[in-house]
Amino acid sequence: MTPNVDTLYDDLDVLTEQQIAIGLAAGKWAEHERQLVEHYLDRLRLEDAQAAIAEQLTISQSTNQAVLAAVAAASRAKFLATAALILSTGAMLAVITMAVLIYLAWAHA
Repeated sequence: MTPNVDTLYDDLDVLTEQQIAIGLAAGKWAEHERQLVEHYLDRLRLEDAQAAIAEQLTISQSTNQAVLAAVAAASRAKFLATAALILSTGAMLAVITMAVLIYLAWAHA
């Protein structure tokens, strides 16, 4: 790049995207500089969009991991609930059997 272009980019580096857009609208730069400034502004916007996409991807991955953890926890909870139901059913049958045996023993006594 030529020194003038380097100087232009150095000047643009200290400006915000909004300030550059206002400068373009106001005709601050000459025509040959204007194209470079437009290109610079487009590059800034592209970098901002890429950063936003990367952030959304990170959020999406975090959400995906949380969903997978929740599914694993729910699966374990379902397994434990099923086991508890089976054990309680067995205990209930044992109590009923004991009640019947006690009744029969009492009836024959």
